[in-house]
Amino acid sequence: MGLIEEAPMASNEIPAHAIAPVDMINATSKLQLEAAEVRNNKPNWMSYQKSQLIQQEDYNFIVAYENARSKQERDDVINRDPSQTARSIISLVTTVAKDQNIRYVLTLFDDLLQEDKARVDLFHAYAAKQKTTIWSGFLAILQRQDSFIINQMSSIFAKLACYGSTLMEGEDLKYYFAFLKDELKSTSNEYMNTSARCLQMMLRIEEYRSAFVEQDGVATIVNTLEGKTNFQLQYQLIFALWCITFNGANAAKLVNGRVIHVLGDILSECSKEKVVRIIMSTFRNVLEKADDRELVRVAALQMVQCKTLKALELMDAKKFDDPDMQEDSDYLSAQLHLSVQDLSSFDEYVAEINGGRLHWRVGQVLEGERPPFQREPLRARQEAYPVPGDRQLRQARPLRRHPRHRRVRPPLPSRKDRDRAVPRKASRYAPSL
Repeated sequence: MGLIEEAPMASNEIPAHAIAPVDMINATSKLQLEAAEVRNNKPNWMSYQKSQLIQQEDYNFIVAYENARSKQERDDVINRDPSQTARSIISLVTTVAKDQNIRYVLTLFDDLLQEDKARVDLFHAYAAKQKTTIWSGFLAILQRQDSFIINQMSSIFAKLACYGSTLMEGEDLKYYFAFLKDELKSTSNEYMNTSARCLQMMLRIEEYRSAFVEQDGVATIVNTLEGKTNFQLQYQLIFALWCITFNGANAAKLVNGRVIHVLGDILSECSKEKVVRIIMSTFRNVLEKADDRELVRVAALQMVQCKTLKALELMDAKKFDDPDMQEDSDYLSAQLHLSVQDLSSFDEYVAEINGGRLHWRVGQVLEGERPPFQREPLRARQEAYPVPGDRQLRQARPLRRHPRHRRVRPPLPSRKDRDRAVPRKASRYAPSL
């Protein structure tokens, strides 16, 4: 399977392992297709300048940058005055009112960063001189009504947070993660792959993972995976979970929830190799990276319950071209078989309770449906203390109504009592007193 080359990762990013880099075009196809049309609709900057809607310096920069025909020429325009480049881009994004023109400026901004990741630092340097962050000036753009503008700005946010040496922190990071979570929850989001792609970029960096987990981001990913998702979105979201598992504490938190069961269900049903590969890598990380050995044992039990062993056996019949994928399969198979050998029926019952996959209720099922750890003691008690049948019970103790439950009628009053209680009507001929 052909892979798209990516630039070398920074020291604070996760190792490449065997996971294929994400295809940016496939991941954001709708956004990219619309961006291609937006590039052809250049605004009339001369009219903006004559109407004094933009400053002369901003007009000079945007015209010179648009006329540059190669990367070298664009670098010359940018390096002529890096601060002016950042100032002009920020000014055009925040002051132009027409949606169509904002689309164009944001697409130009995104292309500028995508062409050379080092250009991110000049925007951070300009923001530092203004004693602010580069993200704070763009937060209002994420609240606009145009979906293309929102998602193009989100893509720029992720690049500014991941390409440079300055990391997103504090309220900016909380706001952006909350925004991405809302986008994943939205059933009407047509740019779901773009939101997932931004999340992938963010979670490749260690400093962002714990913040996302603390904001209950894992539950949002799991809920999205449980909905109707295509295999590309499945891959992107599971990639985000895989990134989280490189931290031991975060990997342990994935055990206490529905993560393993949801991934196990996808593994059993999906035939796409890259989805299978990322799930197996995620499972392996959970077993290897989690610090608490008891949680590792629970995770292995959950994998067994969601029929991961059966899925691995079916995949063994296929020949994997990727040696790392085969290695992950062999590792998982060995570890899960070891966990099955030490598995007691009570352990399985507890794991079912924790994973929310219990299919029976105590006292409401037949004896044969009870788990083994309850079945054997129950049978032993029945043999030691045989219970008489219904007929013997009725003969020994006939059913009677408990006195407390009887309906007792009060006695009727006698005629004499009634006469005392209800005096007769006085006659009109009776003498008055």
